[in-house]
Amino acid sequence: MRLGRLIILLVAVALICGCEFDDGISQEVRDQADYAISANDPYSCYHLKTENEINWCLNKFSTGTNSTAGCKLILNSSYSNNCVTNLAIETGDWSKCADTLSLTENAKCRALVALNNLAEESEEGDKTEDGGSESSVASTTKATTTTLNARTIQVDGSAAFTTETNKALTLLKGAKEYTEITQNVAKIKEHSASGMNVYANVPTYEVGQTTWQAGTLWYAGTIAHDSYHAKLYNNAKAANGGKEPAANTWTGPAAETKCLNYQIKVLEQLGASQADIDYLKQLAQNPQYQNIPYANRTW
Repeated sequence: MRLGRLIILLVAVALICGCEFDDGISQEVRDQADYAISANDPYSCYHLKTENEINWCLNKFSTGTNSTAGCKLILNSSYSNNCVTNLAIETGDWSKCADTLSLTENAKCRALVALNNLAEESEEGDKTEDGGSESSVASTTKATTTTLNARTIQVDGSAAFTTETNKALTLLKGAKEYTEITQNVAKIKEHSASGMNVYANVPTYEVGQTTWQAGTLWYAGTIAHDSYHAKLYNNAKAANGGKEPAANTWTGPAAETKCLNYQIKVLEQLGASQADIDYLKQLAQNPQYQNIPYANRTW
């Protein structure tokens, strides 16, 4: 059965070929990757000079932290998919495949993980038959769940903005949705008006002064709100085969209602006042504020 597993792994390598190897990687790049892992900060890989170095660093970060956070920051879609697939195979966790960029890549990733898991189970079964100490139950049982790690959100703005943003993010840690929020927002940036920029190099919540100065609790709720816009966008894009989804899948009245309800759920956990909750519930009944152009927004 070891030969069978070897054949399966060779097939997997052939299908996902394109990943980067260690050859030619300088000590500087290795040190940057080690720092990114120790600081749990994949964005630090962007300090490197070339795209190849950045990709290697992000791939190494994901391997070192057992998460796809680095993979998803790789701008080259092929490398990003390969990074996710390799990690899913290595961990035996097919749920990581959801972080590939299309339904086709997701399906291919899941198939490769299933093949590898089957080969491992067969090999473990052989060990038991040969007199190994592991029981047949223990050797063929493999966890298929994963625990997502909250990732570090990059903050871009003035000192006052950075202070308020970090206070809001710290407060959000008290909500059970915190990890999900950090998986959908990669950067929070000071801006002239507020809104979720899903088309940026990394998903960016742009925040106007009125919003980030409205108090830590309210600001935290808006981060949750716009993170859900990003989630709706990502889900719609995946369902559309990696192509740009229709705007009404993540914006518009129906989407705003979903985001407002998500905001309410988070704020209730953080101890928001009933007046704020009632205000948001009223908005959720027929949201129209999203129709105001960016240039005319006061928040």
